[in-house]
This record gives sequence, C-alpha cells and structure tokens, in this order.
Amino acid sequence: MKRLEEEVKINSYMVSEKLPKELEAMRRSVQYLQKISSEPAMGQADLQELEDKIKEADSQINQLIEKRMMRSDPMDDKLTLYRQQASIIMRRKESKAEELQEAREELASAERDLRGRSQAQDSEGGEIIRTDEVLCPFKGYFTNAL
Repeated sequence: MKRLEEEVKINSYMVSEKLPKELEAMRRSVQYLQKISSEPAMGQADLQELEDKIKEADSQINQLIEKRMMRSDPMDDKLTLYRQQASIIMRRKESKAEELQEAREELASAERDLRGRSQAQDSEGGEIIRTDEVLCPFKGYFTNAL
C-alpha cells in the first residue's frame, strides 16, 4: 500500500507540476521556431548591414576603452590591488567555512556512531569490533611510518 501511495504521489507531482512546465517550455519553443520560420531569409545585403553595425559598435567600444584608460585615476589603480586582495581573502574565507561545515558534519557523524556503539555495547555487554578493524588490525601502527 505504501509503495502504491508513493507511486500515486510521484505521478500526481508529475501531472500537476513537472509536465505542465515542460509542456509550456515546449510551446514557447514551438512559438519561437514558428516566428523564425515565418520571417524571410536574410540576404547578402542584410548580412552586410549587420556586419557594418557590429564593426561600428566595436569601434565605439574601443574608443570608450581608450578614453577610460586616458582618464584613469592613479588612485583607482592602487585601490584595484586592495580589491583583488579582498576578493582573494573572501574566497579563502568561503573555502574555510565550507571545510568547517564538512568537519562539523563529520564530527556529528562520528558522535552518532560513538553513541550507537556505546548503546550497543551497553545492551550486549561486550566490545564491538568493526569490519575494517577485523580486516586490518595493524591499521593504526603504520600511519607514522609513512
């Protein structure tokens, strides 16, 4: 019954949310393709006109870049170095925060494992041996040798 209930939930999700979104995306795609197909094909003159516009825009961009470099304030150059350093520090900080989160998750997992072992040991009264300890009983002795 539970398996059938889960299957019904999945199917209802598919019907109510996923499939309508996909259908709408396909409709938009079809409309876009119909719009493109209804437009007349571009001729050589149209292509040349677009290329001229691109060249004009490129030249304007180059002129603006040159103007910006000419009026560049030396103080901005000094601040750029500090901005880059701040950016590097922020990335390091984010990286360390991720490492901290992973370490906390690992610690929580180890604590849960330890609690489970102590509960099992209390209930059985004996020592619990893990499979990796059975397979490699000298595991801890060789770590310093490497």
